[in-house]
Amino acid sequence: MPPVINPITSNFYQVTPQALGQDLAYVLPPSYFVENNNLTFRIGNVYTKNVIPGKDTGSINASISATSGSRANLDLSLAWIAGPAVNLPTGGTENTAIAKVTVKGSTALNLDKAARQQLKTSLAVFYEQLEDLELKGNFLISGGASAIFRRVIEGLPLSFNEILTYHYNFISNSTERYIDLQAGMRLRVDFAANQFIAPGSELNGFVGTGTSFYDVCRLTDASNTQRICFNPFLGTLLALTIPPSTSGIASIIELQSANNARRYWRLVYPSQMPVSTTGNAGIGQNVLLIGADTLNALNKATTTYFASADYTTPSDGSSPILYFFFRGRTIVIPEIMVNLDGLPTYVPIGTTVRNLMDRYLNSSFAIRNTSTSTNNAGMRFARSWTDSSDNVTYKTIQFGMLSKDAPPTSTDAYSLPLIKGDIISFNKN
Repeated sequence: MPPVINPITSNFYQVTPQALGQDLAYVLPPSYFVENNNLTFRIGNVYTKNVIPGKDTGSINASISATSGSRANLDLSLAWIAGPAVNLPTGGTENTAIAKVTVKGSTALNLDKAARQQLKTSLAVFYEQLEDLELKGNFLISGGASAIFRRVIEGLPLSFNEILTYHYNFISNSTERYIDLQAGMRLRVDFAANQFIAPGSELNGFVGTGTSFYDVCRLTDASNTQRICFNPFLGTLLALTIPPSTSGIASIIELQSANNARRYWRLVYPSQMPVSTTGNAGIGQNVLLIGADTLNALNKATTTYFASADYTTPSDGSSPILYFFFRGRTIVIPEIMVNLDGLPTYVPIGTTVRNLMDRYLNSSFAIRNTSTSTNNAGMRFARSWTDSSDNVTYKTIQFGMLSKDAPPTSTDAYSLPLIKGDIISFNKN
């Protein structure tokens, strides 16, 4: 299968539907920064005084090979290059540094399944290496690991199946179901209460009671480390302490107890939940939040949970892993904000362009077009883009149409998943 190559410099995101001979649809970024057939990204303002441009200290090198059964970063490297001198408020100038990330084009621009799996593993390990640069080497500012990683994800060509996985670490398969929380998300929490009518009544069981919304945001603690909290106000009540519960949580306040802030929180769904007439106390059959201060500890806790529905203890010296389950068949849905016809609107993770079209139209837009290659059908769709100067703009998304020869089951361009910050407007004239 040929690599994905953008033949011309484009000022748009390009969404390509499933084409003949391909088993996936994908979206291309507005432009590639290509050097020696590799993708490159330059990120400024993430360095500390420990960084020395041109030196190996604080850098990351892609591994040449991986041993059988091991995880390795085979595709991404990071080096520090000199940036422009800037004027200081107190007078004088200061030399700056730029993080230059290089991604092997032979993997990142390849549609082959093996190449996509290799890129997925490389990205996961690269994120852990960035975290080490921030927490152990002090080469990155607080939040610098996340900033670099998200810039790389923004500029990669991604299949529809990869978009939510890379942007939000959303994993959903027969063995694992979870998503990592990110500042700017909102959690919709639908509670249930146990209704008792009479002994033996078929109406006994859980019923819906109400909905709460938790705003996922960042706070900076006393050590200047960015952590996730669930409400800006409650996150500042650092002296508030609640004894830990072993029977599940009832509200947001238990998540905001003193010393409960963590760098990472993962929302985990069990493999099954009890029927509506019974409940289960414990992490095995309830929606769960796992909090950890390192990616390594979070991943080990997740692996242990899905293997045995059990707890684990971090072995890397980080803070204790936190487990909060929502008892009583409570359902938790992560949402992201998009701009729909000029209004900020929360939508569940997994919402596609077609899902929004269905709110406005009685029939879907045409997905096949033999006369032109693209068709936005009265809709404007834009997505954020960061250039090499760290300027954030919005770029229009163009949707490619399926040809008349494409199989009836082909994935069309309007199955594109939304990400945080997307702008969508419909022409209703």
